Amino acid sequence: MACAHSSLKKSETYETEQEKRRLKRSKGKPWLFTSNDFHYDEATQTCRCPAGNDMWRSGVNVNSHNQQYTRFCCYLRDCKVCPLQQQCMRKLPIKTG
Repeated sequence: MACAHSSLKKSETYETEQEKRRLKRSKGKPWLFTSNDFHYDEATQTCRCPAGNDMWRSGVNVNSHNQQYTRFCCYLRDCKVCPLQQQCMRKLPIKTG
């Protein structure tokens, strides 16, 4: 017998309710981008941000919240004027993007 709960998660109503909860928690602020929003090129070990700016690897095996990450940076001049900055960075860029 199939679980009714799993079909509910895939329904449009469920997705709509999830989005309402996310917006309520964010207090109307835009959500931050996730790693899926960035284009990673494994061959060159580089990344491109959602605004299309090139990034470079600045750290490997960076530990944060009990997980390991690879950190990428962008030019400060690109981040300071980017219209997507609020969705990308928790704090205003000062030294690097």
